[in-house]
Amino acid sequence: MSKYENLILICGRYEGVDERVAQHIINEEFSIGEYVLTGGEIPAMILVDSVSRLLPEVLGNKESLAEESFNIGSGLLVNSSQTKEDRNSSEFRVHGSQIQRGEEFNGCQLQTNSYKLQANREYPHYTKPEEFNSWKVPEVLLSGNHKEIEKWKKQNSS
Repeated sequence: MSKYENLILICGRYEGVDERVAQHIINEEFSIGEYVLTGGEIPAMILVDSVSRLLPEVLGNKESLAEESFNIGSGLLVNSSQTKEDRNSSEFRVHGSQIQRGEEFNGCQLQTNSYKLQANREYPHYTKPEEFNSWKVPEVLLSGNHKEIEKWKKQNSS
């Protein structure tokens, strides 16, 4: 979705949107979870935030995406708002734009048209000061030893 210049998000109220709109106008429906909200504006903001962070220079450092809680292994899936008829196609389309399977986008490759995410528990994060209420940042994180820091991150993210 982050590949496209324009997206229109239709925010439902209470029970969603008119079924005719769902059947004939929208290309794709998204859910952010199984719970009820009063409207679709907050889920739309969540979608905008999660997609915009995939755009170049939004995070400031492209390495920031490397250690996300939710990822799909070796790369991120790029999925357009394809029409319902195109879901089994080898290409995805939006308003004439196309992404082929295997095409690289922003360092990521489209490998499948499924939305399988792998959830990883992230390691604990610490900020300054190094000590707060006698609670200390683990020494290894202050050591500057990148190999040991990576080892600590892996041990603490299970």
